[in-house]
Amino acid sequence: MLRNSRYPSLGRTGPWILLALWTVLITPTHLAAVQPVPLQRIPPFQLSTRHGVTAEANQVGISPGLAVCIVEHESRFRADALGDGHLTCPRTGKPMRSRGLWQINDCFHPEVSDEVAFSAPGSTEWALARIKSGRAGEWSTYERCNALLSE
Repeated sequence: MLRNSRYPSLGRTGPWILLALWTVLITPTHLAAVQPVPLQRIPPFQLSTRHGVTAEANQVGISPGLAVCIVEHESRFRADALGDGHLTCPRTGKPMRSRGLWQINDCFHPEVSDEVAFSAPGSTEWALARIKSGRAGEWSTYERCNALLSE
């Protein structure tokens, strides 16, 4: 049996009453009425590159599966990917570089800066505009991805 030696008149419920009083007295009033924190929208590319490509493709009306397939096969979702350095640009005679998530080639697309090419949101916006305008064939993986999605 639990006895309260300090306050015998409170009997067995005494410790519980004291605990309740102590909790009320030390609990700050601003914690008593906690307001829910509104959820913030996290930009898609901050969640993941795959999520960002999917969201942007949906937004512009392009098959997200096609966009994700192209990016997966071109760069494995790496915005810092570099490729095709072993090839020579016929226009300049310099080595080519395919840059970023969508492997945008600097020989055939000198209008695309490195800043855009290596930016996941920037390159995705550029690439989806090209695909939307009927130029999906510029990516060597397009035919393969289109065939995979058709099965």
